[in-house]
Amino acid sequence: MGKTNKQREELIAQIKGIGAGQFFRIKVNTNVQTTAAAERAGVTIEKEKIFTTRTGCQYGNIEGVVQKEQSAGYKPKSNEEWIVPNRVKYNSNTGRYTLVLYPISQGAHPQVTYLLREAKKPMRIVTKEDLVPYVRASYWNEKPAPKMITVDLDNVVEIF
Repeated sequence: MGKTNKQREELIAQIKGIGAGQFFRIKVNTNVQTTAAAERAGVTIEKEKIFTTRTGCQYGNIEGVVQKEQSAGYKPKSNEEWIVPNRVKYNSNTGRYTLVLYPISQGAHPQVTYLLREAKKPMRIVTKEDLVPYVRASYWNEKPAPKMITVDLDNVVEIF
């Protein structure tokens, strides 16, 4: 899923064109962690998700956010720098670019597709139920909706 420098630059230019706090749709691909047995059998699973989000927000100046971060002991990483302020970070240790997103909890209209690739078989679209034997049970645990997420820029397929 790695991007060339040109593809990364085009994506960063597109992100710069999004107004601060403006809502947009994004398509992201990630790998789903499989069980050890599935991994040994050569099974890989990709999750393709399309959802509504926003970027360019600056929550660091909001008193409630600052207090919460301080009480949690949050310290910004010294090896990260903003490439596009409040949107794209670069980590000098890993060489990775990350997009900072603020998903909405209601009205995001997410669309999720799972792609299963088994050894020596073509990739196919499957349902959650089809994945049960391949995925750790903890993957399906309900998690609270995060206020902020970071997405590896190489996992971004499309912004629209």
